[in-house]
Amino acid sequence: MYIQIGINPENREAIHQILNRLLADLNVLHTKTKNFHWNIQGPHFFGLPRNAG
Repeated sequence: MYIQIGINPENREAIHQILNRLLADLNVLHTKTKNFHWNIQGPHFFGLPRNAG
């Protein structure tokens, strides 16, 4: 099935590549943030998770 949305095929492919790269970067950021949250140690243990999101 092909849906015409007014974007030519070359531009669609470029947009696809950019969005795919952005999605990969966001997944890495999510994983690193989660690991940071779960590996907090020391005297700031109770304050940092609240500030880290």
